Amino acid sequence: VNVTGYGSYVFSLDDGPRQISNVFENVPLGEHTITVWDTEGGMDNSCDPLVISGVSIIDYPHYFTPNGDGIHDTWNIVGLQNTTAKIYIFDRYG
Repeated sequence: VNVTGYGSYVFSLDDGPRQISNVFENVPLGEHTITVWDTEGGMDNSCDPLVISGVSIIDYPHYFTPNGDGIHDTWNIVGLQNTTAKIYIFDRYG
């Protein structure tokens, strides 16, 4: 999560504990809600939170080898529900 502006911020994922880091690790696939508080003046004086709903986590293989051997022959994005998403695929040279 990137936040710009003045002040200090804390973050929460799915109403979990607040944290100073804007990076969430080991987040399961699916939709999540991120809440951001500006804590300038301390937690007791924080502004109303910014709530970002419907954040989707997806997973995808970093490579595939469609050579017919049955290992890594297909490439699927797990958790992608947007049927209009654009996917760009490059070879090893970009």
